[in-house]
Amino acid sequence: MLSATMEVDTDQVTLEAARLVKLASVACKKWECTGMPEEVSETAADALDITHSVIRLEAEETGESMIDQLPETRRGRLLAAAWLLVLAGTDEHGESLDLAIASKLLCQAAEA
Repeated sequence: MLSATMEVDTDQVTLEAARLVKLASVACKKWECTGMPEEVSETAADALDITHSVIRLEAEETGESMIDQLPETRRGRLLAAAWLLVLAGTDEHGESLDLAIASKLLCQAAEA
């Protein structure tokens, strides 16, 4: 049996998360301006999934859970803040601004 080992570049995944969260923000903004809610649901689900993946990757790399304790690094804190904003932005009463800020925080976290 072959075992495939794939190294994950957390920075690249974080940047991809920023991109998907930005797409969700744009879709949400269109919806706020009387757009179609279907696009919001799809992009929000993608944004939530990939942001959660970034949080898991960071926890695996640093050994600290962002749920149980406050992150000790700037990067960890930026990721935790972004995650909370993605949750807020994809909530029933979420706003596109929540997601736009989260996208920027994810970009900063990738650079940290």
